[in-house]
Amino acid sequence: LDELPDVAPTASTVALAGFEPSPAPAQQARIDAWLASLRSPVDGGASALDPDLLAYLVERGVVVDAGDGVLFDAAAFDRMVELVRARIAERGAITLAEARDLFSTSRRYAQAALEQMDRLRITRRTGDTRVLR
Repeated sequence: LDELPDVAPTASTVALAGFEPSPAPAQQARIDAWLASLRSPVDGGASALDPDLLAYLVERGVVVDAGDGVLFDAAAFDRMVELVRARIAERGAITLAEARDLFSTSRRYAQAALEQMDRLRITRRTGDTRVLR
């Protein structure tokens, strides 16, 4: 496929060279409404959005999929990373309970955020705490 001039394969797709997927106007309206709900402190409702649209948003870096149905607005997740880095710089480590309080969220979402930071190699779990890598 790499030798075909009009084909641009990626790790997960094959498309015509220069093709950029974009949602239809109705899909974009659903995306916008869903993203607004994701920015609220309650469950973003992963099942409320078509899986293809969700994959599109994750691939574009608009949404962070932390697994187990937990999704974060990318800007909100970036802010959580900043908060964790600052707390670890200040105290040397952070616990799940501290992160939960720092994020003003439930244990479920704080744990998912910290585990995603571990997967991204931002933090490393050491016992009950996390430290920067």
